[in-house]
Amino acid sequence: MNMQSRFKSSSGRTPEISRREKIVAGFAVAALLFSAAAYSSVPWQAQLVTLALSAASFAFLFLPVGDDCRYSKTARESWSALKRFPLFWFGLALFALMLVQGLNPAFGVMERAFYWKLYSQDFVRWLPSGVDAPYVSESARQGGMNAFRQMVVFGAPWLLLCALRCGVSRRRSWVAMSWVVAVFGVLLVLWGVGMRLSGRTELTPAFGSRNTSFFATFLYQNQAGAWISLVFAVTVSLFVWHWQQARDAGAKGGPHLVVAVIAALLVSAAPFTMSFGGMISLAVLGFVITPLALLSLILRSGAWRGVLLGGAAAGGMLALLAAVFAVTSDYSSVEAKLRHKFETAKSKSLDDRAPLRRATWELICSENGRFAPTGYGAGSYRWVSPAFLVRQPEFRTAAGKLKAQAVYAHCDWLQMLAEWGIAGVALVGGSILWSAWFFLKNIRRRTPALPILLGAIVLFMLHAGMDYLCYSMPLAGMTAFVFVGAERLGLLREVRVAGRKAR
Repeated sequence: MNMQSRFKSSSGRTPEISRREKIVAGFAVAALLFSAAAYSSVPWQAQLVTLALSAASFAFLFLPVGDDCRYSKTARESWSALKRFPLFWFGLALFALMLVQGLNPAFGVMERAFYWKLYSQDFVRWLPSGVDAPYVSESARQGGMNAFRQMVVFGAPWLLLCALRCGVSRRRSWVAMSWVVAVFGVLLVLWGVGMRLSGRTELTPAFGSRNTSFFATFLYQNQAGAWISLVFAVTVSLFVWHWQQARDAGAKGGPHLVVAVIAALLVSAAPFTMSFGGMISLAVLGFVITPLALLSLILRSGAWRGVLLGGAAAGGMLALLAAVFAVTSDYSSVEAKLRHKFETAKSKSLDDRAPLRRATWELICSENGRFAPTGYGAGSYRWVSPAFLVRQPEFRTAAGKLKAQAVYAHCDWLQMLAEWGIAGVALVGGSILWSAWFFLKNIRRRTPALPILLGAIVLFMLHAGMDYLCYSMPLAGMTAFVFVGAERLGLLREVRVAGRKAR
């Protein structure tokens, strides 16, 4: 039995997609696209809309939809699937921790016109504590952030993850969703490339920044680079799917050729983000993991000629696009950034994020680790870190004052430890360990899309150790999409055994 035949239902007919699944998938895609399009979900209004769309996708797991399709899940079946999903319970426990921290502040923030300061206040000492900070702030340079806003930032991707895992099971639904993501992704990337070529450094005059330059709607170019890598993984998994469909149908062409063009555009545009970590991630994904995965497809299918011709065509398009970009573009800024990275590593034996990580570690260990078990509180980093940043020479003026502030630690795992403590990081670690166990347990059912999608997530996690990515709603949401896609498109369905239905 070949791989593609195992993709089909045991009855040989393509199952109908239920109305409930279409609604859940529709709201999920809307949340993914809106979060990336709306100033990359930095404004609090965009964050709330993204949360509302994700919550709608989750809610339609249970709401009545008047669906008479025999493949439609009932609310009871949706709940049964949800309660068997460990990441639902890990996330629920983490949000409970954040809520307690937000309701039990040990510190308050006093704002003035041009500065702010922390003050101590009474709190229940045997409960996790936090910081009573503004949800939205125009006076403090850090902007608003507290436990409740952070619950919004992480709540939307978590609801999206649960909705996708429990509500979207048909591969045709995933293929349709992946097409929308791929097309939207390449349009956003081309917009960013156009901005680079024209020399624009701001989204609009109303959304300019002194500290960085926009790439399309992304304020932070490293987040743009990471987002492109995730979209690339979705695109290549889509290529694998359509190529298998075309091969089984005996077609010489097909949608996979269009997908190959989109993938080539994403790879060629990556340097324009000027994201060092993003370029490395995409290079490993595009030139190491993907070729090995496609090679396994060749060996398993035996279709050498078709795959080699398709690969040659995709490689030719990629080379042509790369040549056009190289001739028409100025890479001086990219070269300058790369040179700075290598010179810093050579002269100081560290990277330019190291002072932030040192300060964050000192924050975690302060007062003999009194806050280490449950952290300083969700959304507290930007408020409690300045006292530790000023101890680093890179953040201190000659007069001993703080010359620069940081709202993120540029190491997500350390920031999680500082804000959520050992308890919160243990929940995150438990989610990662369960996910690794799940895919290793089912590794024999893998398709070539699995290493590509999981490889993108692993690279994202490594990149998050050097930057702030997990705290971005578009990135967290896209990671959730890729994760569930790794199961839906990356694993073969189980065949009918002893009269039981396939998954």
